[in-house]
Amino acid sequence: MDLMFRSVRAMELRQRYDSLSVDVVSVAEATRMFGPECRDAEGGHIFSLTDRQGWNGYVIAGSVFLAEDNLSEFEPSSIDHREQASRIIRELEFS
Repeated sequence: MDLMFRSVRAMELRQRYDSLSVDVVSVAEATRMFGPECRDAEGGHIFSLTDRQGWNGYVIAGSVFLAEDNLSEFEPSSIDHREQASRIIRELEFS
């Protein structure tokens, strides 16, 4: 599964996630979870990312695009390479 955030303003992420939950949170909730740097989300969304161990991160962005495909992790993402569109199982965009 690949995620692509567009119009990113700020982020705090881990290099790798073994499991991942992505939620849209309010400015108040993000400020409580991550600190005052999340207050500047005007015109964007705050996406909270949580893994199985409970580590949280965030991305402040205009939108997120998700694509699940049957490519291996070493092949180019179907998001960046539309010639791989036939390999996409499902996709979703939140903006």
